[in-house]
Amino acid sequence: MRNNINQIFKDYESTGTKTFGLSDNPPVFVRGSGSILTDSDGKNYIDMATGSAVSILGHGHKNITLALQEQLDTGISHLGPIFHSKAHVKIFEKLRELISEDFTHFHPATNGTEATEVALKAAMYKTDCRQFLAFWGSYHGRSSGSLAVSCLKGGDNAKYGPYTPITQFLPYAIRESEVEPYLDIARKTVKNSWTGSGPFAGIIVEPIQGSGGVRIPQKLFLKGIAEIAFETGIPLIFDEVFTGFGRTGNIFAYHHFDIEPDILILSKAIGGGLPSGMVVAKNNFLNKWSSGTVSSTFQMHPFAAAAGSALIDTVLKDNLISRAKQIGDIFNKRSQEFMGLKDVSEHRGLGAMQAIEIHREKKPDKQLTKKIRFDALEHGLITYECGINGNVIGLMPPLIITDDELNKGINILLSSIKNNLSKH
Repeated sequence: MRNNINQIFKDYESTGTKTFGLSDNPPVFVRGSGSILTDSDGKNYIDMATGSAVSILGHGHKNITLALQEQLDTGISHLGPIFHSKAHVKIFEKLRELISEDFTHFHPATNGTEATEVALKAAMYKTDCRQFLAFWGSYHGRSSGSLAVSCLKGGDNAKYGPYTPITQFLPYAIRESEVEPYLDIARKTVKNSWTGSGPFAGIIVEPIQGSGGVRIPQKLFLKGIAEIAFETGIPLIFDEVFTGFGRTGNIFAYHHFDIEPDILILSKAIGGGLPSGMVVAKNNFLNKWSSGTVSSTFQMHPFAAAAGSALIDTVLKDNLISRAKQIGDIFNKRSQEFMGLKDVSEHRGLGAMQAIEIHREKKPDKQLTKKIRFDALEHGLITYECGINGNVIGLMPPLIITDDELNKGINILLSSIKNNLSKH
C-alpha cells in the first residue's frame, strides 16, 4: 500500500512540494492518537514535528474532535468572508481574553503567509510607507510580500525576485556580545533611511526564529529593537506563527521579553490543526480600511474557528503552558547527552520548541542532518527540518506528550546521531 500510494504522488504531484524531501518512500499515516502517528503498515511514530509545529494538542484530541462535530452538526461547513457563525464569535472572545486591551481589532486569515500579507498591508496603509526592516535568518511565508520580508526564501524562490515591498535585513543578536553592535546597526539604518530611501512602514521580527533554526534572540536586543520602533514611530510587527499558544512556555513568546508589538501575526496552532490565521493589532491599524479591501474566501473557516476555540480552552484549562515548561526542562536535563556528541554543535530551545544543530568538522552539514533525520524516521521518530543552512533538527512535540514518549523520542534521536557518527 505504502509503495503504491507514494508512486501515485511521484507520478502526479508537483515537485515543488516537500513530500519526498526526507524519504523516497515516506510513511503513509492512517491514524493518530496523542503524540503517536500510525502508518499503513501498523508502525507507530512519535511525532516531534507536529505538522510543522501546528498540532500542539497532538492528534485526535477529544476536545478538538467534539468541537468539529458540533460545528458539523450545525450544517454550516462554509460561509465565505461576508457572513459569520457562532464559532467566529467564540474565537474572537477567546482571543480577547488572551491579549491586552491595547489590541483592539482582529483580521482573520487562511494561513500564516496570508496573515503576514495582511500585517504588511496594514502597516503600509497606516504609515503610507513602502519599505520594511526584517532580520537575517527570518522566514515569514512564500507569497510575494511575505517572501520579500523573509531572509530565507526557500528553495529556488530567491531567483524569482525581486519581491516587494523593499526590505532591508538587519543582524539578529543571539549572543550577548552581539547586542550593542547589532542595535547600533539598526539605529544607523533607521536614521539613514530618512535621508535616503525614506522611512519604514514597519519592523517585522520573530521573537524566536522557527524555520531559521529555533534561534532565540537576546532579551536586551529585542527590547532595544522595540525601543527603536517606539522612538521613531515605526510599527513593530511580531510574527508568532511558530511560537503562539503556549509552545515556548508562555501563551505568546513576546511575554518572555516584556515587550508588546503593535501588530501580532498568528497562525499554525490557532486553528487546532486546521488551516487558519489571524492578525491582531492596536488601534488604527485594522479599522480604517474600506470593506473588502483585504479579504479572502476561506479566512478563518468555521471549522478552524471551532477547533481554535477548543484549543485555547484546552491550553488554559489543562495548564499546558506549564507542561511546555516541563518539556523544556526534560530537554535541558538531557542536553549534555547531545552536547557530548562531536557533531552536535549546539542544543537550544524554549519549552516545546527545541533544536539540535549539526556540524561536521566545524561546518554546517545539511546532508548529515538529513541522514540523521531519516535514520530517526526509520526508527519511529518524526523531526522537523530547519536552520539557515538546513543543518538543524527541530523538535516540536505536542504539549500533551508523556514523559515516557518524550524520553523515548530523545533516545531515538541520540541513537540516530550516533549511528551516523560511526560512519565517518
